[in-house]
Amino acid sequence: MPEEKIITKEFFGRTEVLSLLDKRVLALKDGFRQNIAITGQRLAGKTHLLHNFLDRLKDPSVLPIYIEAIGEPFETFAVRFMGTLLYAFLKIKKEEAREDFEYLIEASRKYLPQTVKTMLEIKCHLSKRDFNKAYFDILNLTSIVKKEAGVRCVVIFDEFQNLSLLGLKEPFKYFGKVIMIQKDTMYIISSSDKSAIKRILSEELSLLFGNFEIVELKGFDFNSSKEFLDKKLITFTLNNDLKSFLITLTDGNPFYMDLLCSKLRELAIISSTNNLTTDLTVNAIEDLFFNPKGTANQYFSNLINNIGLNTATIDVLVTIAKGVHTLKGVKEALKITLTDASGRLKKLIELNIILKNGSFYFFADKGFLFWIKEVYNRKQTSLISSAIIRSEQFKSNMHSYIDKFVFELRKDFTQRVSELFTKFNDEIVEADTKKHRLPKFKKVDFIKLNKSSSLLLAYKQNKLWACFLKEGTMLEDDIRFFVGYIKQSKLMIANKILIAMDGIDINAALIAKENKIWIWNLKNLNIVMDVYNQDKIIRYR
Repeated sequence: MPEEKIITKEFFGRTEVLSLLDKRVLALKDGFRQNIAITGQRLAGKTHLLHNFLDRLKDPSVLPIYIEAIGEPFETFAVRFMGTLLYAFLKIKKEEAREDFEYLIEASRKYLPQTVKTMLEIKCHLSKRDFNKAYFDILNLTSIVKKEAGVRCVVIFDEFQNLSLLGLKEPFKYFGKVIMIQKDTMYIISSSDKSAIKRILSEELSLLFGNFEIVELKGFDFNSSKEFLDKKLITFTLNNDLKSFLITLTDGNPFYMDLLCSKLRELAIISSTNNLTTDLTVNAIEDLFFNPKGTANQYFSNLINNIGLNTATIDVLVTIAKGVHTLKGVKEALKITLTDASGRLKKLIELNIILKNGSFYFFADKGFLFWIKEVYNRKQTSLISSAIIRSEQFKSNMHSYIDKFVFELRKDFTQRVSELFTKFNDEIVEADTKKHRLPKFKKVDFIKLNKSSSLLLAYKQNKLWACFLKEGTMLEDDIRFFVGYIKQSKLMIANKILIAMDGIDINAALIAKENKIWIWNLKNLNIVMDVYNQDKIIRYR
């Protein structure tokens, strides 16, 4: 079963986040402390990122302390924290460091006498089971180290929410009290449980909420995903259609992409070929997601068992996977009450399996969505028990899946946006932190202006939405043309939208704002594509 904690030697991407962490460490050395909270879905690579950051951090004036918070006795956590601090300190002093707490105490005594003294006092607190006092003193150790050795500490709590499992009365309250007075210690906290970290920051650390810079780790963007595949498959040939398919299937998740690349290399070597065909791609997906021994299949099967999903909740997942994304839709599909449907959806949101955007509910993890729809549900509803026949059916479905994807991929950009607008049905969608109601249109027309630009007109009763679409950077002249067209048409325009595939010029954006035009970039457009169960529009630089 794969875990978030799997660390490989190779590291790819996340340059912006690493650069941010490096800048915050430099600022810490200059006396400005900014704590950071890193969150994101399971297997997004948070732990891998943190280990890479630690590997890059070679400054002897900064002491990194990495702690993975797990469910363990507090005494074990306490000794592990103190041991990690001393081990890291001896390393930057280029002294011998051993995984032996008593040795670390003695070896560090000449450098950190007060720190060692406090640690021995903490051991006494532990023996008396005065855990709250011990916890407070543990968190204060970094301040003592700064006074004694002049080094600033960067404390990393991986899966921070698990501090609640230590058996302490109010672990986050004590944590907040300490860091409020600490100016020379920087904290980096991470969590795969987005709901828990949001609650902890907004409720239990509410006074410090503004003191944590929140970074959400998502799948790689299109360009980074393509570069990842190119790097992993450098000696093989994979056509761009299949690259785009794998990026869409995995939603740029580096873990799933790495699994698929490894399997593709393995199958290609067995077949004595460098050409990664559709057949090989389908076989790789089948081996990982459908095969009972497949890595992804085992992971998702264990995930369902580990988080305790019952049949009623799984029914909701299957329903959403089939394309039903609203509360009313789930209620009607499962023939349950609105209260029951709402309760099941709320549970899935709390488990970070389902996300909510306006009126829509959708999967946080596209790999899990694919598995639920194409593997779990088909297995549960199949009339055929033969594993061989079901495997062949799965492969056949995958070929059809890829064919349909490529057909959509090659459609004109304007046509895909036009088809998207026909799916609106008076739902609410959130983009750029603003909520918008997308009405049901009677008719959607588009006019091709030239090779890269189009007008889209969506009619609702006696009003319409007017959209100007451009494959390229939106310029001032484009905005002036659009504004002029609207004035000349004398139509009752309810909403004006610019859809800029490759961004918008700064001056053009100002003119658009003056004319109250709503700007959709590729990210905004794909948010809407996603909630309406459409494959994202892929663009590479």
